[in-house]
Amino acid sequence: MDNDELEFRRVMQQRADTVHLITYRAGNGQVEGMTATAVSALSLAPPSVLVCINHSARARDAIRASGVFGLSILSASQREIAGHGALKGGEKSFDAELTVETDPLLVPVLHTALATLQCQVVDDRDLFTHTVFAGQVLAALIRNQAGPLLHHLGSYVALDDRGIG
Repeated sequence: MDNDELEFRRVMQQRADTVHLITYRAGNGQVEGMTATAVSALSLAPPSVLVCINHSARARDAIRASGVFGLSILSASQREIAGHGALKGGEKSFDAELTVETDPLLVPVLHTALATLQCQVVDDRDLFTHTVFAGQVLAALIRNQAGPLLHHLGSYVALDDRGIG
């Protein structure tokens, strides 16, 4: 990584981003998940989101093949889940924590998350080191009112009533 890339990384780490778990079915049918902060709302009509996934991540090919993904907003108490989903390679399954909703596409989501979205891919673009997926929301659900888990300066932090804690 050159100096410009390192400085860009340091600048971007100044932001406090919501931590998400992107869930998908691997080629063997196993439900897996990866932690992500590169997520954004795209449109209200139709409801849609953007997720950015590194070309080297298993999730990229699995989502491209299935055409669907789940997006779960993690709560402050879910640091362990975030850490597991952030591991490079290795075991990425979340069967004990995941539920498959009753939609026809069987999109997996984390039933203990703050909120979940089940999405169908409507477009994807390879840009630089990542693939940007545009997902149309099939189902959205607020599951609880706990505080969100954030990522700031390379660490997980909680947002409480007093601010970042």
